[in-house]
Amino acid sequence: MFGAVLLAVAVLLALGATSLAWRQVRRASATIGGDQLRLGLKRLPLVERLGELGRRAEPGSWEHQLAVEALAAPDQAAQVAIVNLALADAEHTLSEGAAWPSAGVRIALLGAGLLAAAAYITDADQVRWWLSILAVGCIAALACFEASRSARRHADQRRRGIDELVAITFGDGSRGGAQAGGDTVPRRTALQRRRQRQAGRRF
Repeated sequence: MFGAVLLAVAVLLALGATSLAWRQVRRASATIGGDQLRLGLKRLPLVERLGELGRRAEPGSWEHQLAVEALAAPDQAAQVAIVNLALADAEHTLSEGAAWPSAGVRIALLGAGLLAAAAYITDADQVRWWLSILAVGCIAALACFEASRSARRHADQRRRGIDELVAITFGDGSRGGAQAGGDTVPRRTALQRRRQRQAGRRF
């Protein structure tokens, strides 16, 4: 009877870990500035894009907040700092969210291991209980592992969307700024250099 209780706890734990992992996948899959927004901005002169981003972006969204703060910047240096800070915040949010599914894998495996051990110690002859608990934990861990891969894939897509939106709105420091004849926010930021250094350490 106690083994059945432990199995029920293992199922609940597995469902919780899996739900947590896939919730982060849904968050990471949200897009930054849809294709229509980016295409619309591309058609405008560079000097009009930031203001138009503020008008078109959904209030409260990352891109809307970026536009509001950048428009309020007193000079070009302050605008560059605002953009880099916004990129750092976005990177932190994406990295943190993409790490949750990996935590789900550990929760599922560790929880199942402890519950299976408890079932074995309580009644070693009832093999079905601790084997069932281990099976539930492994299935949940596999689901969380797939969620981890999906979350990181979506996060990378979101990063590319962010970089493209920033390049379109402020101009590419290597091309757009020269063509527009004015200062632009550098495309290659310290944040992006840090991303490259960390790329080899991703799960």
